[in-house]
Amino acid sequence: MAIGAVAWIPFLVSDVSNFATGILAQRLEHAGWSANRTRKCLMLTGAAVSPIGVAAVHTQSLFWTMTFICIAIFFWMIWSVTVQTLPGDYFPPHAVASVYGLVDGLHFGFSDQHLAGRRTLDVTHSYSPVFVGLGMLMPVACVAGMSLMGRVERVELRA
Repeated sequence: MAIGAVAWIPFLVSDVSNFATGILAQRLEHAGWSANRTRKCLMLTGAAVSPIGVAAVHTQSLFWTMTFICIAIFFWMIWSVTVQTLPGDYFPPHAVASVYGLVDGLHFGFSDQHLAGRRTLDVTHSYSPVFVGLGMLMPVACVAGMSLMGRVERVELRA
């Protein structure tokens, strides 16, 4: 019952992070930061801090469990919001929807929420592997993303 009473809090934190990330990105760009510097700094920040969520499975206190989960979600959403802006930074408006469609298709083709969540819990009887896996996902994604994405700037598309 204690978890049920506070289960809404991470969702609220996620919403706050969504707005805060947009405001922060806008302020950084108005301060003269390039889209490249802004996006990469925010992605790196999200990737560096979000693994703190792993600590949630090692606490015995609801307060600390929720604190670690909320910090992780806040920074995970910084990453997520920033990554969602990249197609608009790289591609002209007429191509952005196609890029989003392709990325969404790849995302759902490579992820299996059933395997990551319920199946892992059925086999291990613990949330630890899920939290550790998700905690490590962000730094791995950051390294892969930064090595593949190059400079964040508009690409030229030819007809």
